[in-house]
Amino acid sequence: WKFLRRSRWTKVKALYIIARYKCKILVNIYSSLGVISLTCSECFFVLRTYALWNSNRIVLVAMLSALFAIIASFIGICFSAIATSHGLCSRFSHD
Repeated sequence: WKFLRRSRWTKVKALYIIARYKCKILVNIYSSLGVISLTCSECFFVLRTYALWNSNRIVLVAMLSALFAIIASFIGICFSAIATSHGLCSRFSHD
């Protein structure tokens, strides 16, 4: 870190810092936007199905249970993808 602070700023140094420190942040942002997008689309699907079944509570409970299971699995997949991609990012930034 001392070497980076003392050396002059070049394009290569900027690219190194971006690849080294910003990659994880970008992956987290993309994963979070994916979870938000999935949640919104599934909520609209649940509301439409609930309305088509004339506000049947059994259908609502079944749909919400499925929605929460899907969201939980998607979050688990995203976090495992973040861990994997962070390993790739740090591997590329050290080369």
